[in-house]
Amino acid sequence: MCRNTIIIAHTFTRLICTVKYSNIYIYIYKVLYCFLVRSILEFSTVVWNPKQINLIEKFGKIQQRFLRIIAFKLGKVDVGLNSIALELGLEPLTSKRLYNDVAFIYKLIYRLLNCLEFLQKINFRVPAFNSRNKPPFHVLQYTSNLVRNTDF
Repeated sequence: MCRNTIIIAHTFTRLICTVKYSNIYIYIYKVLYCFLVRSILEFSTVVWNPKQINLIEKFGKIQQRFLRIIAFKLGKVDVGLNSIALELGLEPLTSKRLYNDVAFIYKLIYRLLNCLEFLQKINFRVPAFNSRNKPPFHVLQYTSNLVRNTDF
């Protein structure tokens, strides 16, 4: 069984046990969700951050299910999930993972983390001449996940 599938099943179980079988204040649900469920979804995302769209959607559905349950408990079934997420102060998981990735690269480049193996894998782009297009990194394109995950 895939690690991502195990994480999804485990977090769904925690979500259901946390929210469905208790009657407490709504903002305590948010704290419990962030502590019990979202912490699992955000743990080590720099290492295992999914790139496949179906896995990203599966992880996003966990938060959407939580927001639907909260909307039902608040009596706001006809309101969009984005407005409930804003009310609770929850940002989407994709933006949180992107923030963690950028923060990790920042720490690598400015030597706040001492990990030369990761720093060597970053392809810095040094242009030979002055041009308008100045992306700082060269992103490698892979044809399959097998090629992406092998070390050359």
